[in-house]
Amino acid sequence: MIVNLQFTGLYQINKNTDTIEQDWHPQTNKKMYAVYATDDYVYCGFGNSILCFSADNFSEPLMNFQLDDICMDIFVENEYIVAISRKSLYILKHNTNEIFEFIDSISNAYNSEFRHLTSNSSNIFVQTSNGIDIFNKPFDTGIIDQSLKQSITISPNPFNNSITIKFDFQPIDDIIISIFDISGKLIAKRKESIVNKTLEINYSNL
Repeated sequence: MIVNLQFTGLYQINKNTDTIEQDWHPQTNKKMYAVYATDDYVYCGFGNSILCFSADNFSEPLMNFQLDDICMDIFVENEYIVAISRKSLYILKHNTNEIFEFIDSISNAYNSEFRHLTSNSSNIFVQTSNGIDIFNKPFDTGIIDQSLKQSITISPNPFNNSITIKFDFQPIDDIIISIFDISGKLIAKRKESIVNKTLEINYSNL
Protein backbone atom coordinates (compact mmCIF):
# COMPACT_ATOMS: atom_id res chain seq x y z
CA MET A 1 0.00 0.00 0.00
CA ILE A 2 1.16 3.50 -0.84
CA VAL A 3 -0.56 6.49 0.72
CA ASN A 4 -0.15 9.56 -1.45
CA LEU A 5 -0.94 13.15 -0.64
CA GLN A 6 -1.88 16.05 -2.87
CA PHE A 7 -2.66 19.58 -1.72
CA THR A 8 -6.40 18.84 -1.91
CA GLY A 9 -6.75 15.08 -1.51
CA LEU A 10 -5.60 11.84 0.12
CA TYR A 11 -5.16 8.70 -1.99
CA GLN A 12 -4.39 5.06 -1.24
CA ILE A 13 -2.53 3.44 -4.15
CA ASN A 14 -1.86 -0.26 -4.65
CA LYS A 15 1.91 -0.41 -5.22
CA ASN A 16 1.61 -3.61 -7.27
CA THR A 17 -0.95 -2.35 -9.74
CA ASP A 18 -0.59 1.46 -9.39
CA THR A 19 -4.36 1.73 -9.07
CA ILE A 20 -6.16 4.02 -6.62
CA GLU A 21 -7.98 1.84 -4.10
CA GLN A 22 -9.64 4.62 -2.11
CA ASP A 23 -9.43 8.37 -1.76
CA TRP A 24 -10.67 11.25 0.34
CA HIS A 25 -11.14 14.41 -1.66
CA PRO A 26 -13.11 17.10 0.21
CA GLN A 27 -14.52 20.08 -1.65
CA THR A 28 -12.59 22.75 0.19
CA ASN A 29 -9.71 25.14 -0.26
CA LYS A 30 -7.83 23.75 2.77
CA LYS A 31 -4.36 22.46 1.93
CA MET A 32 -2.70 19.17 2.87
CA TYR A 33 1.04 19.20 3.49
CA ALA A 34 1.67 16.12 5.65
CA VAL A 35 0.76 12.43 5.76
CA TYR A 36 1.96 9.42 7.77
CA ALA A 37 0.64 5.86 7.45
CA THR A 38 0.80 2.81 9.72
CA ASP A 39 -0.70 -0.62 9.10
CA ASP A 40 -3.94 0.43 10.78
CA TYR A 41 -4.23 4.21 10.44
CA VAL A 42 -3.44 7.13 8.16
CA TYR A 43 -2.74 10.55 9.68
CA CYS A 44 -2.75 13.72 7.61
CA GLY A 45 -2.48 17.45 8.10
CA PHE A 46 -5.56 19.16 6.70
CA GLY A 47 -5.41 22.92 7.06
CA ASN A 48 -5.10 23.63 10.79
CA SER A 49 -6.14 20.07 11.72
CA ILE A 50 -4.68 16.61 12.16
CA LEU A 51 -7.06 13.97 10.83
CA CYS A 52 -6.88 10.23 11.44
CA PHE A 53 -8.44 7.68 9.08
CA SER A 54 -8.74 3.93 9.26
CA ALA A 55 -6.33 2.48 6.70
CA ASP A 56 -9.27 0.43 5.38
CA ASN A 57 -11.82 3.23 5.17
CA PHE A 58 -11.26 6.80 4.00
CA SER A 59 -14.96 7.71 4.05
CA GLU A 60 -14.81 9.78 7.25
CA PRO A 61 -11.98 10.72 9.62
CA LEU A 62 -12.01 8.91 12.95
CA MET A 63 -10.37 11.77 14.83
CA ASN A 64 -9.74 15.48 14.41
CA PHE A 65 -7.36 17.68 16.42
CA GLN A 66 -7.01 21.44 15.92
CA LEU A 67 -3.60 23.14 15.78
CA ASP A 68 -2.74 26.83 16.10
CA ASP A 69 -1.69 27.06 12.44
CA ILE A 70 -1.30 24.99 9.26
CA CYS A 71 -0.06 21.45 9.92
CA MET A 72 3.29 21.04 8.13
CA ASP A 73 4.51 17.55 9.08
CA ILE A 74 3.63 14.44 11.13
CA PHE A 75 5.30 11.26 12.29
CA VAL A 76 4.04 8.46 14.52
CA GLU A 77 6.01 6.37 17.01
CA ASN A 78 4.06 3.63 18.75
CA GLU A 79 0.86 5.33 19.92
CA TYR A 80 2.41 8.81 20.00
CA ILE A 81 1.87 11.38 17.27
CA VAL A 82 4.37 14.21 16.83
CA ALA A 83 3.22 17.04 14.58
CA ILE A 84 4.27 20.56 13.77
CA SER A 85 2.35 23.58 12.65
CA ARG A 86 4.27 26.55 11.32
CA LYS A 87 4.31 27.92 14.89
CA SER A 88 4.41 24.96 17.32
CA LEU A 89 5.37 21.35 17.96
CA TYR A 90 2.66 19.04 19.36
CA ILE A 91 2.76 15.63 21.01
CA LEU A 92 -0.49 13.66 21.04
CA LYS A 93 -1.47 10.13 22.00
CA HIS A 94 -3.81 7.99 19.93
CA ASN A 95 -6.01 6.28 22.50
CA THR A 96 -7.82 3.01 21.91
CA ASN A 97 -11.20 4.74 22.20
CA GLU A 98 -10.39 6.65 19.00
CA ILE A 99 -9.62 10.07 20.43
CA PHE A 100 -6.50 12.21 20.45
CA GLU A 101 -5.12 12.86 23.93
CA PHE A 102 -3.11 16.07 24.10
CA ILE A 103 0.24 15.41 25.81
CA ASP A 104 2.26 18.58 25.37
CA SER A 105 3.24 21.37 22.98
CA ILE A 106 5.95 23.96 22.62
CA SER A 107 5.92 27.14 20.58
CA ASN A 108 8.69 28.16 18.23
CA ALA A 109 10.64 30.75 20.20
CA TYR A 110 12.58 32.08 17.23
CA ASN A 111 11.61 34.26 14.30
CA SER A 112 11.22 31.34 11.91
CA GLU A 113 8.64 28.81 10.72
CA PHE A 114 8.62 25.08 11.41
CA ARG A 115 8.76 23.15 8.10
CA HIS A 116 9.57 19.43 8.54
CA LEU A 117 10.45 17.00 11.32
CA THR A 118 12.01 13.61 11.89
CA SER A 119 13.21 11.57 14.87
CA ASN A 120 15.81 9.11 16.07
CA SER A 121 16.01 7.15 19.32
CA SER A 122 16.83 10.19 21.47
CA ASN A 123 15.84 13.38 19.66
CA ILE A 124 13.22 15.12 17.57
CA PHE A 125 14.69 17.24 14.76
CA VAL A 126 12.64 20.10 13.31
CA GLN A 127 13.69 21.92 10.16
CA THR A 128 12.83 25.60 10.41
CA SER A 129 12.96 28.39 7.86
CA ASN A 130 16.46 29.32 9.10
CA GLY A 131 17.98 26.19 10.63
CA ILE A 132 17.27 23.14 12.77
CA ASP A 133 15.72 22.83 16.25
CA ILE A 134 16.55 19.72 18.29
CA PHE A 135 14.26 18.50 21.11
CA ASN A 136 15.17 15.78 23.60
CA LYS A 137 13.07 12.65 23.99
CA PRO A 138 11.37 10.66 25.46
CA PHE A 139 8.12 12.50 24.90
CA ASP A 140 5.86 10.00 26.69
CA THR A 141 6.54 11.82 29.97
CA GLY A 142 4.20 14.57 28.85
CA ILE A 143 6.81 17.29 29.31
CA ILE A 144 8.91 19.04 26.67
CA ASP A 145 11.56 21.00 28.54
CA GLN A 146 12.36 24.27 26.79
CA SER A 147 15.79 24.23 28.44
CA LEU A 148 16.64 21.00 26.60
CA LYS A 149 16.04 22.59 23.22
CA GLN A 150 19.06 23.02 20.99
CA SER A 151 19.13 25.02 17.80
CA ILE A 152 21.31 25.45 14.74
CA THR A 153 20.84 28.61 12.68
CA ILE A 154 22.08 28.70 9.07
CA SER A 155 22.20 31.99 7.17
CA PRO A 156 21.87 32.84 4.44
CA ASN A 157 20.38 29.66 3.04
CA PRO A 158 20.47 29.39 0.02
CA PHE A 159 23.77 31.30 -0.29
CA ASN A 160 26.15 32.48 -2.99
CA ASN A 161 29.64 32.85 -1.51
CA SER A 162 29.73 32.55 2.27
CA ILE A 163 27.59 31.02 4.98
CA THR A 164 27.38 31.33 8.78
CA ILE A 165 26.24 28.48 11.03
CA LYS A 166 25.49 29.31 14.68
CA PHE A 167 24.86 26.80 17.47
CA ASP A 168 23.23 27.58 20.81
CA PHE A 169 25.33 24.74 22.24
CA GLN A 170 29.00 23.83 21.80
CA PRO A 171 29.37 20.73 19.58
CA ILE A 172 31.76 18.21 21.12
CA ASP A 173 33.03 16.81 17.82
CA ASP A 174 33.79 18.14 14.37
CA ILE A 175 30.80 18.29 12.06
CA ILE A 176 30.31 17.31 8.44
CA ILE A 177 29.00 20.05 6.13
CA SER A 178 27.30 18.93 2.92
CA ILE A 179 26.53 21.56 0.26
CA PHE A 180 23.91 20.97 -2.43
CA ASP A 181 23.04 23.02 -5.47
CA ILE A 182 19.51 24.23 -6.07
CA SER A 183 18.61 20.99 -7.88
CA GLY A 184 19.69 18.85 -4.90
CA LYS A 185 23.02 17.66 -6.36
CA LEU A 186 25.82 17.25 -3.80
CA ILE A 187 28.68 19.59 -4.78
CA ALA A 188 30.87 19.68 -1.66
CA LYS A 189 31.37 17.81 1.61
CA ARG A 190 33.90 18.69 4.29
CA LYS A 191 34.68 18.32 7.99
CA GLU A 192 34.71 21.49 10.08
CA SER A 193 35.64 22.38 13.66
CA ILE A 194 33.34 24.66 15.65
CA VAL A 195 34.86 27.46 17.73
CA ASN A 196 32.75 29.60 20.07
CA LYS A 197 29.55 27.99 18.71
CA THR A 198 29.97 29.66 15.30
CA LEU A 199 31.22 28.51 11.90
CA GLU A 200 31.83 30.96 9.08
CA ILE A 201 32.89 29.52 5.74
CA ASN A 202 33.68 31.06 2.36
CA TYR A 203 32.67 28.82 -0.53
CA SER A 204 33.34 31.34 -3.31
CA ASN A 205 35.57 28.77 -5.09
CA LEU A 206 32.58 26.48 -5.76
